[in-house]
Amino acid sequence: MPLLKRINDSLPIYVQQAIKQQQDASEKLISWVLLFIVMIFSALYIVSPKTFSYSMTQFAPVPWALLAYFIFSLIRLGLSYKTVLPDWFLMLSIIIDISLLMILIWSFHLQYQQPASFYLKAPTLLYLFIFITLRTLHFEAKYVLNVLMH
Repeated sequence: MPLLKRINDSLPIYVQQAIKQQQDASEKLISWVLLFIVMIFSALYIVSPKTFSYSMTQFAPVPWALLAYFIFSLIRLGLSYKTVLPDWFLMLSIIIDISLLMILIWSFHLQYQQPASFYLKAPTLLYLFIFITLRTLHFEAKYVLNVLMH
């Protein structure tokens, strides 16, 4: 049995319930912050000057990645209010969050017709730390470690 599980089981019931309530509230907060983040990313994308031509760019992946991320954020927010998010969904959420962020960062060079090293020069990779910070709102280290491993 994992050490954290044994420690949690040895706590009084009211403490376990308080922790669970705080985790549920944290998941709601995380969902709102994720939705806010995708809205900020979308607003920045909309207002930023475009240095590419839509006629020359065959596929613009950035708006599609933002749309997918927005839809997933809405689903996550709705589910966080409707039910307690199960562990498998939280892990899936982390994988989707990081995957969509990495696709978004990676796709910049395609859309802006730049060399692949373009996305390493942009500060967008630092957005990853936002997601690591969000996962620390949950009291279990496995969610933070999952972000770091993906």
